Amino acid sequence: FPYTTLFRSPASIVMTRMPNVITVTADTSIIAASKLLLKHNVDSLPVVQNAGDTHVIGKITKNRIFKYLIETLVP
Repeated sequence: FPYTTLFRSPASIVMTRMPNVITVTADTSIIAASKLLLKHNVDSLPVVQNAGDTHVIGKITKNRIFKYLIETLVP
């Protein structure tokens, strides 16, 4: 069954490979990160300490940005 193969298939088959991963730094503005999410049609971006780094320190998601905006802007 193809179904069985699915459970044995590694994530590397479908992951985005470097250097095609779009990253932001910890000091990237929320607006700039939002624009990148929309431009590249992705749901999250890895956060690195410095531009060009490959060590991920976190991630920013559309949902976290939306939550921040609602909590900040809506009384």
